[in-house]
Amino acid sequence: MAGFRVTRRSTIGRTAASALIAGALLVGTAGCSLVAVQATQIEYDPSDGVGTRVGDVSVRNLLGLPGDDGESLSLLVTLVNHSDEGQRVSLQYETETGARSEIVKYVGANASVGFGNTEEEEQIILSDTDVPAGALLPVFVTYGGEAGEEMLVPVVEPIAEYSTLTPPEPRQTPTVTPTQSPEPTEPATDDEPETEG
Repeated sequence: MAGFRVTRRSTIGRTAASALIAGALLVGTAGCSLVAVQATQIEYDPSDGVGTRVGDVSVRNLLGLPGDDGESLSLLVTLVNHSDEGQRVSLQYETETGARSEIVKYVGANASVGFGNTEEEEQIILSDTDVPAGALLPVFVTYGGEAGEEMLVPVVEPIAEYSTLTPPEPRQTPTVTPTQSPEPTEPATDDEPETEG
């Protein structure tokens, strides 16, 4: 009867094999993170609005709130000027008639100005717009000699924290109804006519 020869693997061989298997598992499970884009490195707007940078001016959290009249819109935005000179920032939009309208706001050197974000801040009111909540409003932002950029501004429902930031209601001229004055009457006298008796 033939004998079996048992060969023992050395400790070094077993350690090397274990290291190779562990290395293969590590590369297999972590390989995706070596070539994939990390989500924390992707720029995004952590708010309801949109943002961009035109030259030395940053546009932050730009969004629109429709008015009750269906024709006005309040723009909420913060403009940040990173330059050493004041800038006149132009916000251009198309009205419902197709005309181009422009609103210009001044931002001082190395300063930021908020519009419409709180009840105390000045509002930017766009008139003659019929953009409902849920739609996008194209707004072109530029200043000085910069090329500028067109932004698709989300128009959101004026609820929750936005409920008090909508455009003011248009003032209505009170209607005066003329009243008719009463017919003049003869003044009444208390004196009884004297009778001869």
